[in-house]
Amino acid sequence: ISALFAVATQSQDEAYSRFRTFISQMRGLWLQGFPLLLMGMAQFEMLAASRPWFQHLCGRHIQPDMYLPGAWMGLFSKWLPLATRVLFLSHLESAGLAGLLAVSLALLDCHLPWIMQHEDMDELLCALDRLRARAPDAAVLLATTQAWQPVTAAALAAAQNERSLKTRVPLLKRVGARVLDSSGREALYAGMSKKLSSLWAERRLIKGRTSAK
Repeated sequence: ISALFAVATQSQDEAYSRFRTFISQMRGLWLQGFPLLLMGMAQFEMLAASRPWFQHLCGRHIQPDMYLPGAWMGLFSKWLPLATRVLFLSHLESAGLAGLLAVSLALLDCHLPWIMQHEDMDELLCALDRLRARAPDAAVLLATTQAWQPVTAAALAAAQNERSLKTRVPLLKRVGARVLDSSGREALYAGMSKKLSSLWAERRLIKGRTSAK
């Protein structure tokens, strides 16, 4: 992520300042328990529920926890070329999680024909991993993102007024120091996966207490 800011700015000082501000704003993606990541995936499921590509993916047992963590942790390095990421960086800085959601939904909307061409689960996962090579026109993606932006912002505002989200909790699981998605694939970058250890331990403790009662 830091390299993206270095490319997008004119000086090292500016790059560091913007990078530090962004990481501070989005620190919930990396904090213990990954609160922002989990909330974002829950909102993504709600917003994407009616989209044909989402229904197609879910029908092949591909859940958001199998592709969103990797996309978000690297600020779309797996889905977009560097030039497009630089173009969208200021939007992500100003919009935060709502921006991540808007870009994700817009990008997958743009890839609807490509996603619908694949029926097999493994083929779809490979297709999602190769989205960067099929990046949509930046102007089209920007317009689609701008259309999604007020929707994602409103959804997050509503979620913040609720104590809990009723959407399915992403099926992430820990195996040693690794974090796996619901298909058993690596869900996060190696360094990030270690930070989920405490979340799973806490959930097991709560579950054990509930069962004991």
